[in-house]
Amino acid sequence: MAEREHHLVDVGELVTADQLLATVDAVAEWQLPSGMVPWYPGGHADPWNHTEALMALMLGGHRAAAERGFDWLQSLQREDGAWHQYYLEDGVEEDKLDANCVAYVAAGVWFHWLTYRDRGALEAMWPMVRDATVACREGLGCDAVNVGVNLGAEAGGSQSDHLHVHVVPRWAGDANFMTATADTRTLPVSLPEAWDRLRAGWPGGAPPAWMKGQAND
Repeated sequence: MAEREHHLVDVGELVTADQLLATVDAVAEWQLPSGMVPWYPGGHADPWNHTEALMALMLGGHRAAAERGFDWLQSLQREDGAWHQYYLEDGVEEDKLDANCVAYVAAGVWFHWLTYRDRGALEAMWPMVRDATVACREGLGCDAVNVGVNLGAEAGGSQSDHLHVHVVPRWAGDANFMTATADTRTLPVSLPEAWDRLRAGWPGGAPPAWMKGQAND
């Protein structure tokens, strides 16, 4: 049997490439026929952790499985570009919307490009990234977004080999460099008010689960 091509290496004395491959192979075994990768067998999935699992599959040489996972995301993306927070094999488990998870799908698509340089696959997935960014922008009512990629500790990444993408809402006249130059963070509105604005402004209306509780519940 030919050795599978992968991108995993030994990490010092902490973990070997073979051990990492075993972990990735277990993730591949847990993947459902639909392409969904649950947290554990029989568990739920969310867009963030599902995307992280697809990155692991790509690194471990399971490209086809990873692309089935992207197909699953595309099949479930809402018309407003978002996804619900949690899914089970047979449907939605938690219907609230989480901009943090929605935006992270873009990191997975970018990771696919960095790994394979497949322009056709990138173009096929890009509408999903575009719609996810629109969902974040319109749901928060901001004027623009910053999209930044961190790769490596010197670029601000928490781990040297971990790629991640930030989608940051921006407003005209906001304090761009307060944290960097004045060691000051700004909070223009209270968190409960921000929560109310987000629920009121979400495209198509906030899901019922959002309307049941208060921001500080």
